[in-house]
Amino acid sequence: MQQVAERLLALAEAQGRAIEAEDFELFVRLTDERADLQHVVAAPVAPGDAAALRAVLERVADLDRRHLALVQRLREATLSELHQLRRGQGALGGYARPGAALDPAVGRLDERR
Repeated sequence: MQQVAERLLALAEAQGRAIEAEDFELFVRLTDERADLQHVVAAPVAPGDAAALRAVLERVADLDRRHLALVQRLREATLSELHQLRRGQGALGGYARPGAALDPAVGRLDERR
């Protein structure tokens, strides 16, 4: 049981590195592996192993909280960048010739037939 708990901890640490590297494919693979192990930890535990298992699982839970905070910061940064991009697209549209959207020939470059 202790080996499974240590593997869960190693996977949680690896998930953090994957998030920091913005490697979300790796994060998903690690999450899948972790899900496969979690059912083992949910099984009844010998009384002598309970304290050690609890300590490892508390560390895993702490890492999960940190990962969640990091993902939320990344999400906020992405939303901010998306907002800036949309503002830039709006500004770019202001440079178009008035009525250009109504003229189907606008945007065609040197079309010779």
